Amino acid sequence: MMSRLPVKSLPIGILVASLMQAAVAEGRQDVEAIDFQTHTIATGLKGGYQVLATDLNRDGKPDLLALASGLDELAWYENPGWQRHVIAADLSGLINLAAHDLDGDGIPELALASGFSTTPDKSSGEVSILTHQGDPTELWSIREIDRVPTSHRLRWIDPDGSGRKWLVNGPLVGPQAQPPEYRGRVSIFIYSPGGLEAIRRHRCRRRCRAWG
Repeated sequence: MMSRLPVKSLPIGILVASLMQAAVAEGRQDVEAIDFQTHTIATGLKGGYQVLATDLNRDGKPDLLALASGLDELAWYENPGWQRHVIAADLSGLINLAAHDLDGDGIPELALASGFSTTPDKSSGEVSILTHQGDPTELWSIREIDRVPTSHRLRWIDPDGSGRKWLVNGPLVGPQAQPPEYRGRVSIFIYSPGGLEAIRRHRCRRRCRAWG
Protein backbone atom coordinates (compact mmCIF):
# COMPACT_ATOMS: atom_id res chain seq x y z
CA MET A 1 0.00 0.00 0.00
CA MET A 2 1.21 3.51 -0.74
CA SER A 3 -0.21 6.42 1.23
CA ARG A 4 0.42 10.07 0.47
CA LEU A 5 1.42 12.26 3.41
CA PRO A 6 2.16 16.01 3.15
CA VAL A 7 5.25 16.85 5.17
CA LYS A 8 6.96 20.11 6.03
CA SER A 9 10.73 20.58 6.18
CA LEU A 10 11.57 17.09 4.93
CA PRO A 11 15.10 17.00 3.46
CA ILE A 12 14.88 15.45 0.00
CA GLY A 13 18.14 16.47 -1.63
CA ILE A 14 21.51 14.81 -1.23
CA LEU A 15 24.63 16.78 -2.09
CA VAL A 16 27.27 14.49 -3.57
CA ALA A 17 30.82 15.86 -3.31
CA SER A 18 33.67 14.66 -5.50
CA LEU A 19 36.47 13.23 -3.36
CA MET A 20 38.83 13.49 -6.27
CA GLN A 21 38.19 17.19 -6.72
CA ALA A 22 38.54 17.77 -3.00
CA ALA A 23 41.87 15.98 -2.92
CA VAL A 24 43.16 17.98 -5.88
CA ALA A 25 41.97 21.20 -4.25
CA GLU A 26 43.94 20.28 -1.13
CA GLY A 27 47.07 19.84 -3.20
CA ARG A 28 47.48 16.14 -2.46
CA GLN A 29 50.17 14.48 -4.54
CA ASP A 30 48.97 10.87 -4.10
CA VAL A 31 46.00 11.32 -6.42
CA GLU A 32 46.57 10.45 -10.07
CA ALA A 33 44.78 12.40 -12.79
CA ILE A 34 41.89 10.60 -14.45
CA ASP A 35 41.13 11.12 -18.11
CA PHE A 36 37.50 10.74 -19.19
CA GLN A 37 36.44 9.98 -22.75
CA THR A 38 33.16 11.14 -24.27
CA HIS A 39 30.88 8.50 -25.79
CA THR A 40 27.72 9.81 -27.44
CA ILE A 41 24.99 7.22 -26.97
CA ALA A 42 21.94 9.31 -27.91
CA THR A 43 21.02 12.51 -29.72
CA GLY A 44 17.78 14.37 -30.34
CA LEU A 45 16.79 14.43 -26.67
CA LYS A 46 14.73 17.61 -26.91
CA GLY A 47 14.58 19.26 -23.54
CA GLY A 48 17.00 16.72 -22.06
CA TYR A 49 16.60 17.06 -18.30
CA GLN A 50 17.82 14.01 -16.35
CA VAL A 51 20.07 10.98 -16.74
CA LEU A 52 19.72 8.16 -14.21
CA ALA A 53 22.13 5.22 -13.94
CA THR A 54 20.68 1.93 -12.66
CA ASP A 55 20.72 -1.76 -13.63
CA LEU A 56 17.49 -2.44 -15.52
CA ASN A 57 18.09 -6.03 -16.74
CA ARG A 58 19.86 -7.76 -13.84
CA ASP A 59 23.20 -8.16 -15.62
CA GLY A 60 25.16 -6.22 -13.00
CA LYS A 61 25.92 -3.33 -15.38
CA PRO A 62 24.54 0.17 -14.84
CA ASP A 63 22.20 1.14 -17.68
CA LEU A 64 21.12 4.70 -18.43
CA LEU A 65 17.67 6.24 -18.36
CA ALA A 66 17.35 9.46 -20.33
CA LEU A 67 14.46 11.78 -19.50
CA ALA A 68 13.68 14.58 -21.97
CA SER A 69 10.87 17.01 -21.21
CA GLY A 70 10.31 17.74 -24.90
CA LEU A 71 9.68 14.10 -25.87
CA ASP A 72 6.53 12.02 -25.44
CA GLU A 73 8.33 8.82 -24.48
CA LEU A 74 10.76 7.55 -21.86
CA ALA A 75 13.64 5.30 -22.92
CA TRP A 76 16.64 3.52 -21.45
CA TYR A 77 19.98 2.58 -22.98
CA GLU A 78 21.40 -0.88 -22.37
CA ASN A 79 25.02 -1.16 -21.23
CA PRO A 80 27.46 -1.90 -22.88
CA GLY A 81 26.13 -1.52 -26.44
CA TRP A 82 23.68 1.25 -25.47
CA GLN A 83 20.74 -0.18 -27.38
CA ARG A 84 17.67 2.01 -26.93
CA HIS A 85 14.51 0.58 -25.35
CA VAL A 86 11.27 2.54 -24.93
CA ILE A 87 9.70 2.13 -21.49
CA ALA A 88 6.55 4.22 -21.97
CA ALA A 89 5.02 6.41 -24.68
CA ASP A 90 2.27 9.00 -25.10
CA LEU A 91 3.60 11.02 -22.17
CA SER A 92 4.02 14.76 -21.75
CA GLY A 93 5.86 17.16 -19.48
CA LEU A 94 8.39 14.61 -18.18
CA ILE A 95 10.38 16.16 -15.37
CA ASN A 96 11.89 13.61 -12.93
CA LEU A 97 12.64 9.95 -12.21
CA ALA A 98 13.62 7.86 -9.19
CA ALA A 99 14.39 4.12 -9.18
CA HIS A 100 13.87 1.54 -6.43
CA ASP A 101 13.13 -2.19 -6.45
CA LEU A 102 9.78 -2.44 -4.67
CA ASP A 103 8.94 -6.08 -5.37
CA GLY A 104 12.42 -7.55 -4.86
CA ASP A 105 12.80 -9.06 -8.34
CA GLY A 106 16.13 -7.33 -8.99
CA ILE A 107 14.74 -4.79 -11.46
CA PRO A 108 13.77 -1.43 -10.00
CA GLU A 109 10.37 0.17 -10.31
CA LEU A 110 10.49 3.73 -11.59
CA ALA A 111 8.70 6.65 -9.98
CA LEU A 112 7.94 9.23 -12.68
CA ALA A 113 6.77 12.84 -12.43
CA SER A 114 5.10 14.17 -15.58
CA GLY A 115 2.55 16.73 -16.70
CA PHE A 116 4.88 19.48 -15.48
CA SER A 117 4.48 23.22 -15.86
CA THR A 118 5.88 26.00 -13.68
CA THR A 119 2.33 27.37 -13.34
CA PRO A 120 0.08 25.20 -11.11
CA ASP A 121 -3.03 25.96 -13.18
CA LYS A 122 -1.33 24.41 -16.22
CA SER A 123 0.32 21.46 -14.46
CA SER A 124 -1.48 18.14 -14.06
CA GLY A 125 1.46 16.88 -11.97
CA GLU A 126 1.07 13.12 -12.41
CA VAL A 127 3.10 10.86 -10.13
CA SER A 128 3.28 7.32 -11.52
CA ILE A 129 4.97 3.98 -10.82
CA LEU A 130 6.37 2.11 -13.83
CA THR A 131 6.94 -1.65 -13.63
CA HIS A 132 8.45 -4.05 -16.17
CA GLN A 133 6.24 -6.87 -17.48
CA GLY A 134 8.84 -9.63 -17.54
CA ASP A 135 11.03 -8.29 -20.34
CA PRO A 136 12.47 -4.87 -19.41
CA THR A 137 13.26 -4.16 -23.07
CA GLU A 138 9.52 -4.07 -23.84
CA LEU A 139 6.96 -1.45 -22.77
CA TRP A 140 6.43 -1.19 -19.01
CA SER A 141 3.13 -0.82 -17.20
CA ILE A 142 2.41 2.63 -15.81
CA ARG A 143 0.16 3.30 -12.85
CA GLU A 144 -0.74 6.79 -11.68
CA ILE A 145 -0.71 7.07 -7.88
CA ASP A 146 -1.26 10.80 -7.40
CA ARG A 147 -1.63 14.23 -8.98
CA VAL A 148 0.08 17.23 -7.42
CA PRO A 149 0.50 20.37 -9.56
CA THR A 150 4.18 21.17 -10.36
CA SER A 151 5.45 17.82 -9.03
CA HIS A 152 9.15 18.34 -9.68
CA ARG A 153 11.50 16.12 -7.66
CA LEU A 154 11.05 12.48 -6.68
CA ARG A 155 13.40 10.62 -4.37
CA TRP A 156 13.32 7.31 -2.47
CA ILE A 157 14.39 7.65 1.16
CA ASP A 158 14.77 5.44 4.23
CA PRO A 159 13.65 7.83 6.99
CA ASP A 160 13.73 5.39 9.91
CA GLY A 161 16.64 3.13 8.89
CA SER A 162 14.38 0.10 8.48
CA GLY A 163 15.37 -0.47 4.85
CA ARG A 164 11.82 0.21 3.66
CA LYS A 165 11.93 3.07 1.17
CA TRP A 166 9.40 5.88 1.09
CA LEU A 167 8.82 8.03 -1.98
CA VAL A 168 9.18 11.80 -1.57
CA ASN A 169 7.54 14.27 -3.96
CA GLY A 170 8.71 17.87 -3.90
CA PRO A 171 6.55 20.22 -6.02
CA LEU A 172 8.24 23.28 -7.47
CA VAL A 173 5.68 25.74 -6.07
CA GLY A 174 2.47 25.68 -4.06
CA PRO A 175 -0.98 25.29 -5.64
CA GLN A 176 -1.82 28.99 -5.22
CA ALA A 177 1.46 30.33 -6.62
CA GLN A 178 1.25 32.54 -9.68
CA PRO A 179 3.87 34.30 -11.82
CA PRO A 180 5.91 36.37 -11.66
CA GLU A 181 6.76 35.92 -7.96
CA TYR A 182 5.17 32.47 -7.35
CA ARG A 183 4.51 33.27 -3.70
CA GLY A 184 2.78 30.71 -1.51
CA ARG A 185 3.36 27.76 0.77
CA VAL A 186 4.57 24.47 -0.67
CA SER A 187 3.79 21.06 0.80
CA ILE A 188 6.16 18.12 0.40
CA PHE A 189 4.50 14.72 0.09
CA ILE A 190 5.66 11.26 1.10
CA TYR A 191 4.16 7.97 -0.01
CA SER A 192 4.36 5.08 2.44
CA PRO A 193 5.92 1.78 1.38
CA GLY A 194 3.95 -1.33 0.52
CA GLY A 195 2.62 -3.32 -2.39
CA LEU A 196 1.74 -1.90 -5.75
CA GLU A 197 -1.79 -3.27 -5.86
CA ALA A 198 -3.48 -1.19 -3.17
CA ILE A 199 -2.59 2.50 -3.04
CA ARG A 200 -4.46 4.82 -0.70
CA ARG A 201 -3.98 8.49 0.04
CA HIS A 202 -3.90 9.82 3.59
CA ARG A 203 -3.51 13.39 4.74
CA CYS A 204 -1.63 13.88 7.98
CA ARG A 205 -0.81 17.02 9.88
CA ARG A 206 1.42 17.52 12.89
CA ARG A 207 2.47 13.92 13.29
CA CYS A 208 4.13 14.03 9.87
CA ARG A 209 6.72 16.42 11.24
CA ALA A 210 8.45 13.48 12.89
CA TRP A 211 9.84 12.65 9.44
CA GLY A 212 11.41 16.11 9.07
